[in-house]
Amino acid sequence: MELVVAMGEAAFQVPAERALDRVFGYACRLDMTRDLQLAAREQRRPWDLGKGVEQSAVLSPIAAASDIGHPAAGRIEHESTASSVTGRSVAAHTPCPR
Repeated sequence: MELVVAMGEAAFQVPAERALDRVFGYACRLDMTRDLQLAAREQRRPWDLGKGVEQSAVLSPIAAASDIGHPAAGRIEHESTASSVTGRSVAAHTPCPR
């Protein structure tokens, strides 16, 4: 499980104290490319080749930082069933919008 940071605007050489101003929100992501990354590593290739596979991850809806704030610590959770996928943000476990 990974935390997704959805950028609201470009950020290049932004001072650390202003970096969170550029973040739109957060989501949960379940990466399904671990086997591809390990295979690339065994062949001494860059691991990020395995990250570029379309439809290779389950992504929750993005929770806007304006609604949930910016998490400093917490747990990343993701729940799914055959009929629905929901995510929970790390900010006080606030449910992501559906």
